[in-house]
Amino acid sequence: MASYRIIPLQDGDGIDIKTLEQRIENRSPVDQPDPQEDDGSLRSGPLPWTLDSFGRGIVAFDYGFEVKNTITALDGTERTNIVTEMVPVVFLGNEYAAIDAYCSSDVKQDLLDLLSNLLGSEINYETVSFGEETLRKVIKQAGTIEKANFDPEKDDFPDKASGTHRAGLRGTRMWADYEDTPIQKVKVSLPDREFRENVGFKQNGIVTIYGQDLDPSLCGEVLRHITDEVVSNLDVDSFQRKLGGVGRWFSRTCFSWRVSIAVFLLRRFRWVACLMIARSGTALFRELCPGPAFW
Repeated sequence: MASYRIIPLQDGDGIDIKTLEQRIENRSPVDQPDPQEDDGSLRSGPLPWTLDSFGRGIVAFDYGFEVKNTITALDGTERTNIVTEMVPVVFLGNEYAAIDAYCSSDVKQDLLDLLSNLLGSEINYETVSFGEETLRKVIKQAGTIEKANFDPEKDDFPDKASGTHRAGLRGTRMWADYEDTPIQKVKVSLPDREFRENVGFKQNGIVTIYGQDLDPSLCGEVLRHITDEVVSNLDVDSFQRKLGGVGRWFSRTCFSWRVSIAVFLLRRFRWVACLMIARSGTALFRELCPGPAFW
């Protein structure tokens, strides 16, 4: 089982493998001072020796960071060791990336900052989250619903409910009872897939690939399928995914507002408008309905 958080990148973000290799090498923690030898700070960064590519633009590597681990001996004495922990980072080759789902908030922020640095972007990347409507769309697309967690919020229902059925929950008595209640998590089989692993979606945005001995190449293919066929079709909550179009949206909206105001004024004060148009014609039109210079 492997769990990830999905990160939409800004439209047009991308990086070739050679450039990525160089930037990872430049940010490698290996050449940083050893804290055990130089009393330096704990090291962290992308690990060049873990970098691998799997076709279709999918590239994966591990982000390593050192942590202090205190060990107590049988005689009660303690010693502190410095150990390395690693979490996966995957570029999916389709304007999405994925990172480990259960790393600490500090490591998560480091990973998001790392994405900005590797891509040479000033965007503050964020992970997506799934709302109730999103999970409903996942269920609609799913081949089989193997598991679902419900939060009924009804007086005559339990506070929480969970059901599992390998053959699928659709058609069961539980599904009939809880289908219309809020859903927090689903585990489904996806249609048109080239893998047999089922996938879980949680409201907080965590995507879980179920299976044993999941190698990075398989996880990359499953995540690519999820982002191509599921996430890209959903209204996921993500700031930077909207950022590329926010200027155009804002300009169109402002222009629409100005036109609406102009129409309202013309209808409300028609006789005044007619008099003013007779006096100033083109100047009034430009004032009420500004041209491309505004938007």
